[in-house]
Amino acid sequence: ASFLNVTNTGESNRVFLYLWMQKSGSSSWTNIALGNYNVDPGQTTDIKLSYTPIESGTYILKATDSSDPLSDGLCTATVEVATTERVIVDGIVYICAPLYKRATVIQNENADKNVASITIRQTVTASGVTCQVKAIAENAFKSYGNVSKIEIPEGVESIGIYSFSYMYNLKKAILPSTLKSIGDNAFFYN
Repeated sequence: ASFLNVTNTGESNRVFLYLWMQKSGSSSWTNIALGNYNVDPGQTTDIKLSYTPIESGTYILKATDSSDPLSDGLCTATVEVATTERVIVDGIVYICAPLYKRATVIQNENADKNVASITIRQTVTASGVTCQVKAIAENAFKSYGNVSKIEIPEGVESIGIYSFSYMYNLKKAILPSTLKSIGDNAFFYN
């Protein structure tokens, strides 16, 4: 995810934002969010962008107050998007970015949610590169109602919102000392 910091310097009107993405070297813009963000006069907000482009490369992100992507942007940012690879180990889906040697656990839509325990791997291999598991995405294990134990290895730094929510039988969660953030309701209704 990337963040854009937007300030509405106006004095009276709320800004309705359009968010755009353009691959470096391209002349076309893609609208990636419309109307999800409003910024009150004199206020500043960080906008989290979770849009993932189809291919790797350098992209320009822009927030405008117009439906015309060629209008002046309120702010812009340049981000580098690395190629990712999906790896499944023991029913757990990891998205790996070999360039950065990092991996994130994501939701597996086809998972057997009746497992008794979840053990996240510390590393996974993608394209011959060992990737350190650094994050657990939002909703990754939501509604795994029979899970009684979760083991999260050292190296994981963040747990997304609702990641382990609705685990009615959860009795034990082993968390790493490397953990820096836990999203809202990550362990909701346990």
